[in-house]
Amino acid sequence: MSIPRPRTDDELKAFLANTLGIRLPCTSVCKGHSNPFAAFSDAFFAKTPVTLWIASRGFGGKTFNMGALAMAEALTLRADVTLLGGSGEQSERVHEYLKEFWELPNAPIAALASDASAKRSKLIWGNKVVALMASNKSVSGPHPQRLRVDEVDLVDMKLLDQALGQPMTKRGVEAHVLLSTARYFAEGTLSELVKRAAEKGWGIHEWCWREVVEPIGWLLKSEIARQRNVVTDAMWKVQYDLQEPSPEGRAIDVEKVERMFFGEPIPSETENFAYAEFEPPVEHASYATGADWARSRDFVEIVTLRDDVFPLRLVAYQRFRKRPTPYIIAAFEAQTTRYPGTSANDATGGGTYLQDLIEQPTEAFVMVGMRRKNLFVDYIVAIEHEEIVSPKIDVLYKQHKFCKNDDLWKPSGHPPDGFVAGSLAYHASSAATRPLRFGGTKYEASARSLPQLASTQVKSEPLEQEQKTGIERALGFLGKKE
Repeated sequence: MSIPRPRTDDELKAFLANTLGIRLPCTSVCKGHSNPFAAFSDAFFAKTPVTLWIASRGFGGKTFNMGALAMAEALTLRADVTLLGGSGEQSERVHEYLKEFWELPNAPIAALASDASAKRSKLIWGNKVVALMASNKSVSGPHPQRLRVDEVDLVDMKLLDQALGQPMTKRGVEAHVLLSTARYFAEGTLSELVKRAAEKGWGIHEWCWREVVEPIGWLLKSEIARQRNVVTDAMWKVQYDLQEPSPEGRAIDVEKVERMFFGEPIPSETENFAYAEFEPPVEHASYATGADWARSRDFVEIVTLRDDVFPLRLVAYQRFRKRPTPYIIAAFEAQTTRYPGTSANDATGGGTYLQDLIEQPTEAFVMVGMRRKNLFVDYIVAIEHEEIVSPKIDVLYKQHKFCKNDDLWKPSGHPPDGFVAGSLAYHASSAATRPLRFGGTKYEASARSLPQLASTQVKSEPLEQEQKTGIERALGFLGKKE
């Protein structure tokens, strides 16, 4: 039998409505949130290799949506789909929705070659949907095109890493992984996945109960009121409103990261971030650039700060990988030519070979021992004292927000590439003589005269409101009487 393969969002919506009888909400209500249909479309069309869904516990409809997704992929793509959950029961719960879909009046039951109530659904084209137990043995075998993992924050990271190797592209269906969950733990599997998503450019979709409540969705307001009176305030904020859990183990104060990155999120359609200028070069201004070179699995990231203003501000940024050495050198030299000043690059390990190829003066910084520690500490202190601001470049923002102490200080840790590039840019800047520090009853500034510099800057050119606020706060600190 022939079932058309959706090629557009409109065709996908038509299939869901006509075959499964569902219409997913497609309105984003909260700032920074996505919506269920956008998340569904991202996974179905495999717009990125991995898609992460984060939604309200019980209210977001994650498990139902995952069941609908598996059904759509099995029928229209003829894909093999593996379902995995935080437990075997969770996997089977997703598969239960398929049984309900097969019982619908418009369901193409002729495409089903097995019992609808079985734990695995086999279709007439030979593809199947299988619910797996959460064990090393069960996740090691199959190689479907699509892997769908529910309540991933409850899945052991080692088990998940093994499962991520399952999907393979075949029969014209691109491999894809969907990881779906509510928030449960401050530093669990989800926090690690969000960090990876920032580094690798995965798709992330967050939505809470406000994106699915009536009249735009299925959720009754009375159910929200009932549940709100049952759970604790802390649980409601984290699992239902999707607020950040207590940031234990984070390297940088999360509130200060939010203060550093301002404005609307700036996403990237791929895992790379094309060279972008957020402020054009200004004659006689001073700039500092930091570069972290790619190795086998990393990205080249290049950050440029303007350092004759307070707070320092990011003016140019790019991120890429899998490019030949001449391209890397040209990208670095083009950025430092556009924004002349000082620069530093990571010359640790394999990075030393690039140093001889760079024609412009630049510091080759070897990140070992106390030099490495001081590099990171000074950068973190600068961020937490609100000395640096940046547009909210999504991939760079998340690298800073989810950077952990273990990433920076453990021998096995891997600092995010964007964090390293920012550290090197700050190190190369004129502000890095010492970050703004509070000593006893007196305020110690860097070698530059902070009040004079900030006052001159405000008069000379307009700043974003967030930057003005940072300057006014800094001047307020310095103007206080002992």
